[in-house]
Amino acid sequence: MGFKRTTEGRVFFQNGDNSSETSRSSNRVPAPQRPMESRRPPAAAPDKMQGQIITLLRSLNERLKDTQNDREHLQKELDTYKDMVLSLQEKTEKQEAESLALKKALDEGKNSSIKKAQDAERLSKEAFKEFEEARRLIAEIEERS
Repeated sequence: MGFKRTTEGRVFFQNGDNSSETSRSSNRVPAPQRPMESRRPPAAAPDKMQGQIITLLRSLNERLKDTQNDREHLQKELDTYKDMVLSLQEKTEKQEAESLALKKALDEGKNSSIKKAQDAERLSKEAFKEFEEARRLIAEIEERS
């Protein structure tokens, strides 16, 4: 059972079970054999086939050109997008650095303002203590006089 090719190039299916084939074929009358010259395709057939092949190759060539043009166009777009992504990454990195610098400056500002507030509070406490001591001294002087 399988496909077989004849000497003329034709393909046919042959059953592998020869015993049943021989019993069937014994009932049939064999087909008369044609001479080899009559089995050959006419000379115009190869020319027609070559023309069809050339036409198919031309259409394939056109399709390949179109796909190549599409591929080049898509490659240009891809390069453009890559450049855009790289520039956006650079901008993002710069903004992150600036943001960190601002945050650091704010933290330092908060720390310095906290220190200033603490210093101001300490100074006011010292001034209040000096004022209280001055008041006490004034009160002592008034008592003496």
